[in-house]
Formats: sequence, C-alpha cells, structure tokens
Amino acid sequence: MRNRSETARDPSILRLENMDTDLHPPASAMAATRRAIDEDAANSYLPFHGHDALRSAAAEHVSRLSGRPYDSAIITAGGCSGIL
Repeated sequence: MRNRSETARDPSILRLENMDTDLHPPASAMAATRRAIDEDAANSYLPFHGHDALRSAAAEHVSRLSGRPYDSAIITAGGCSGIL
C-alpha cells in the first residue's frame, strides 16, 4: 500500500500505518495544548490519576453493568498507573 500511495502521489490517500498524517488538528485543540504546556497538573508523568469526574463516571458505569460496587479510587488513567 505504501508503494502504491507513493507512486500515485494522491493526496486523497490517507496513510495511517505510522499514524502520520498531514491533517492538522482543530485550532481549539492546538490552543488547549499550548495552554496545557504551562500547567503543572498537565505535565507530570507520575502520579497521574486522571480527572476525578471521569473516574467517578467510569466507576458508576462499571457498577451498573456488573451489579457490583466499584470505588473510583480503583479507576486509573492507564495500566502502569494501576500497577503503581
């Protein structure tokens, strides 16, 4: 596919094998990213717990689906955070 797209030089072919695109994100996403660069809370590797409201919503959703109570404290923002 790579060879065909390079040979065709067709801008309508969107190559995603490396998730590289020439599509620009929306201006609002770029502005939010630039603002977040200066926010300490948005620039820490560990510990990153995620947003409390989202974790609570996820715990409530899993509780409804499973019929078992879940505490939002066990909801993590990724596997490594969960292990830690």
